[in-house]
Amino acid sequence: MDHLAEPAPRLCAACHRTVHPTTPGGLCDRCYSSTATHLAKLPGLYAALGGVLAPGRGAALVGTRHSGSGGRAPLRLHAIDLQTEAHAVLTSWAREWVESGYATAPDWPASAEGQVAEACRVLRWNWGRASRQHPAVAEFVDEIAQWHRRIQAAVTGDPGERRIGVVCACGTVLRVTVSTGRASCGGCGTEYPRVDLLGLPLASRSATANAA
Repeated sequence: MDHLAEPAPRLCAACHRTVHPTTPGGLCDRCYSSTATHLAKLPGLYAALGGVLAPGRGAALVGTRHSGSGGRAPLRLHAIDLQTEAHAVLTSWAREWVESGYATAPDWPASAEGQVAEACRVLRWNWGRASRQHPAVAEFVDEIAQWHRRIQAAVTGDPGERRIGVVCACGTVLRVTVSTGRASCGGCGTEYPRVDLLGLPLASRSATANAA
């Protein structure tokens, strides 16, 4: 009797780990949950950037060479840039979800801080549906993780885990951290446990930046 071939395992659209057969959508449980957590924390972290900007405050300013006269500290200017860019990215995603039918248009507050909080609320409340249907879900997961990491680093001074690129035997670049437990290659489907991931050759910076 002929045996039907087993279907290929589904891979998470964001991290390329194997997705459990009972998990709906294209994300693994870890990417789904971590994104929801990041969306919940981002409003508070964004608000805390105000403390970094306040004169004489902010852990990120410790160790700067600027004092007294002579201009504003570079890291304080960096926090201003983070505020501007994060506001643009988060509100842009929320507006795109509204235009695409994944969310209902909110009443936007007047302040930038309030708009970021409202954007994260819209994104978090509609994350379940968007995670299953949105065509750019992998890009969204990656951007939200990056902004959570960047703002948290500016507020606390702790950069957190850095993603590195490693190269599969087929040439595909996998983005991982030192605590990644397991990952599957999106190119050939090879599944790597942590010990094998750590043994893969490192990718160049440009290849890592361009990796999904």
